[in-house]
Parts: sequence; C-alpha cells; structure tokens
Amino acid sequence: MAIIGEQIILRKRRSKGEPQPNRIKLDKLQAGDELIVEIVVDKKNDVRHWFHFLPEMLEKRQSISFRASNGEVYWLSGLHPKPMLESMARRLLPAPEPKRRGRKPTTAKPIKMTDPNWRKRKRGPKVMKVLIFDSDGRLMAFCPTAERAAALTNIRQEAIVRLCKTKRPSFDTGWSFRHWWRKTQDVDLTDSTLTAVRYDEMCRRKPSDEQPSE
Repeated sequence: MAIIGEQIILRKRRSKGEPQPNRIKLDKLQAGDELIVEIVVDKKNDVRHWFHFLPEMLEKRQSISFRASNGEVYWLSGLHPKPMLESMARRLLPAPEPKRRGRKPTTAKPIKMTDPNWRKRKRGPKVMKVLIFDSDGRLMAFCPTAERAAALTNIRQEAIVRLCKTKRPSFDTGWSFRHWWRKTQDVDLTDSTLTAVRYDEMCRRKPSDEQPSE
C-alpha cells in the first residue's frame, strides 16, 4: 500500500461553452494504493485544490474525471473524494527526491549530414501549364504540361519552355506560348478572342507576385 501524488495544472480556456471534462489515468496505481490529487486551477493567483482518494474509491477504475468551473472542481461518475488542506497533503505524501546540482553529463551529438539536393528531391520537378496562341496571336489550346504541348505542336519541350520565357513566337510555326499564371483569375480559357497581347497585359504583376503555378 502506498500514497501516490498526482498534480494537474489546468490551462486557461480560450473557447466558450461548456468546459470539457479532465481525465486522470490510474495506470500507475497498484491495488490498495491511495491517491492524493492536486489540481492547480489558477497558477498565477495560486488557486489550488487537494483531494484524497481511498483505495475502495478507485477499485475497478481505469481513470477518474472531473470538471473545473469558476475556480471550483466537480468530480464525475459519482466520485466523492475527501477535500484536504495543503499542509495535510504535504504531510501524507512522500518527500520529493533532492535535485542534483551541477551540469548534466553531455554526450556528443551525431553529425547531421545535409543533402545538397534535398530541395529538388522534396519538391520534385515543376509542372507548368502552357497556353498556345496561333500565328495571329489568338488562343488556340491550353495544355496541362509543357510535355503535352510539345506532343501537340511537334515542337521540343525545351524549346516551348524557352519560348514561354522569351514570349517570342516560334520561328517555324509563328505560334506563341505562355505559362499559365495562377493569380490571373479573370482569364476565360474558353474565350476564342483572347490574344497573347491581352493575356500579357492581364499578367502584369509586381515582381514579388510573379509566381507560376505548379
């Protein structure tokens, strides 16, 4: 038979409504053990409550629950522990072990190896959506990837990516290519009258805003 101490420090509630019950597990207790619970309702103002549970109160229980409201503690499931003063609780509880002074022995930390290509491996290759404009500058097609645009136009993928950056038409076909900018919400991809010039005007943003979608 032993007297076990348990301290519960309640945090200040931020949400409104009925407070949720607090649960204390009894897995540390053996048969015949007594339990003294210290509940710190308000640590700043030193508002505490002490309760004493006899062994017969804890039989066949895996946990005990309580609610705290307006500085008071209410036990659930028909529990009626004995309230007690702090002086009595300190007298019954075993004396705490003295703290060791001095620095704790330090152990060498393992050297952390950093992969120089971790960003590329984590994010993976960028997938850029591509708009295709005909030789007159009108919207002709919208492709989910540059690879799809290359298969559709029979132009190398690397060349399409370069034409998207330079905004120059293809020398062989006269077609123009643009990357899809996610912040351009007012673009109607079903509008056959949309031109590359008007699309460029819609995409004018500050340098910090010019981030292509992935």
